[in-house]
This record gives sequence, C-alpha cells and structure tokens, in this order.
Amino acid sequence: MALIRTWTAAVALLLLPAGLAVADPGEPSYSQATGCEKSALSYYDKTERVRNTSNNELFYESYMETHYNISANKCFILISSMSHKYKDDTASWSDTLIDVEEEHAFGSFVKVVNLRTSTVGELRCDLNGQSCASKDEFKQLAKAYMEE
Repeated sequence: MALIRTWTAAVALLLLPAGLAVADPGEPSYSQATGCEKSALSYYDKTERVRNTSNNELFYESYMETHYNISANKCFILISSMSHKYKDDTASWSDTLIDVEEEHAFGSFVKVVNLRTSTVGELRCDLNGQSCASKDEFKQLAKAYMEE
C-alpha cells in the first residue's frame, strides 16, 4: 500500500506543469501576505510615521514588522519605538503588538529610564493578559503571533 501511495505521488509530481508550485499550507498566500503588509503600512503611516521626529525637545523613532498569521486569520504589526525627551533627560523604549484590521493592541512592553540617574521610572510588560518582565520575554511571547 505504501508503494502505491509513493508511486501515485511521484506520478502526480511528474504531471505538474513546469513552474507550477504547490502552496505550503503553513504559509500565507501571496495575496494574504501582501494584503497584510499594505494594511499594516497604512496603519503605521496613520499612527506612527507622523510621530517620527527629531528636534530640540524630542527624538522619536519607530519601525514595524508585519506578519499574516494563518491560524488566527489575522494581520499583525509589531511596532517598536525609542524616544528621548531632552528636557527631563528620559528615554523610553516600547514594543506594541497590534491586530491591524481591528486596530486592537494585544499588549506591549514599555520601559522609561531617567538617563541622569539611570533609574527606571516605568516598566510595563504584558501580552494578551500574560505578564512579562523584560523586552526579551515580550518578544518571546510575541513570536506565537508573529511566526505562526
């Protein structure tokens, strides 16, 4: 029986037209991936790109990663940012995981540090109700959304 299945699979591969690929069911289709990227870029332009700035009072920069998660049937964007307020000499880092279509934040990591005293003024970290203690832990939790 195994020989018949193997032979049938081999014949099926030979009969495929040249250049025709069979989609991997674990990968998003081209239209899903590009649709997700376009939606995420539109969301990013609307919410973040306008905030990216550098002047005498503030430096703010952000970047994004996108991923279409097949099992959740959702487009996610992970926005990472860094800012420095010169007046009070504080720096902040954040990562936020967002469902693009629903514009819903699943969670975030935020750390604010006073650069003069090196003290942490604020540290928040959670993703979908699960607490975390560091950026690395947040990234590890976000992998389930961004790599599946």
